[in-house]
Amino acid sequence: MKKLGVVWLLVCVAAGCAAEPTEPSAPDGQGLTLTKVRFNPDGTSESTMQYFPPTETGMKQLALAEEDIGCYDYNALWLYDSADLQGNRLCMVGSGSFWLGSYCRVWVPRHGCILSWDKSVRSLWAGARAGELRTRQPGGGDANPILYPFNPWQVDWTLSATAQDAWEVMQY
Repeated sequence: MKKLGVVWLLVCVAAGCAAEPTEPSAPDGQGLTLTKVRFNPDGTSESTMQYFPPTETGMKQLALAEEDIGCYDYNALWLYDSADLQGNRLCMVGSGSFWLGSYCRVWVPRHGCILSWDKSVRSLWAGARAGELRTRQPGGGDANPILYPFNPWQVDWTLSATAQDAWEVMQY
């Protein structure tokens, strides 16, 4: 977890350390899903998703996969479906609008994707880009309210109830 370690060191130097972030853990015996979305300059996007079983080996594989999928560049935004940067995670790279309902949050072996990311973000770790979490109904246009703006490098261990209602992420 290179990004976590490097940024945590910077936070410790700037603000003082209380406790180090924890390693990935699978809640309630479930596995974890790691999804990466890259928004390309031409307006297209590509995504990959991996599932990791709730075993010690699975959690070690998750830590290695986070490095391998390319989300450790400084632009990556990490979203988590649990507080304290835990649970399933969604890594977003590039600028653009990401419809959260388009990406798998909970994948179950033999059943596939059973839940998406809309209305499910509980904590975040921003990369080098500012952005916002928004509500947006299909066909809702750009007049939707901004729920929660975030700054580059911002870490939110627990998002407000309003921010947790987000359907879309916009990165600049």
